Amino acid sequence: MTRPSTLFITILFMAGLVHGAETDYGQPHPKAPPEAAQYNFLKGKWDIDIRWKKPSGETMDYKATFTCSWEVAGTVFQQEWKGPYLMGREFRTYNKKTGKWDGYNFYTGGEWVPTESQFIDGKMIVHLKVNNQQGKFINRETYFNIKNDSFEMKSERSYDDGKTWVEGAYVLKGTRNQTT
Repeated sequence: MTRPSTLFITILFMAGLVHGAETDYGQPHPKAPPEAAQYNFLKGKWDIDIRWKKPSGETMDYKATFTCSWEVAGTVFQQEWKGPYLMGREFRTYNKKTGKWDGYNFYTGGEWVPTESQFIDGKMIVHLKVNNQQGKFINRETYFNIKNDSFEMKSERSYDDGKTWVEGAYVLKGTRNQTT
């Protein structure tokens, strides 16, 4: 994956700012392939309970929110997260050629991470290529136990390009915020 252009980033962030006042969270573009609806389970506002495992092995629990919507005329799925330790946005678009979702996660401080995701057997699986103080690895987020008002997600890491996986740094449960 290549680094996103400044214009691409600007358009996506402006789309998020414009959408902020709406509460319907949008729909996939009418001409989008049926697979574009795969992220619809996340549309809306979510209360998130996270268990984070620090590099020391100690765990901490905290709360965050996700607000997820269709942007750019229903061609980009956006997830905005806000928590006490990290804030950012994810942007994904369905790639008909590969049958996967291409995207970027943008974090506070200007960091961005390319992503690729695919819906398989009732689970959304997201791969992020990470390069941080703990080294280079693939972080796999698996959304599972997906229901109308809840979902769970776990992270796993691979340090050998996806050959083997170990427990990741976090697990979470999302509960649909009923105030929206």
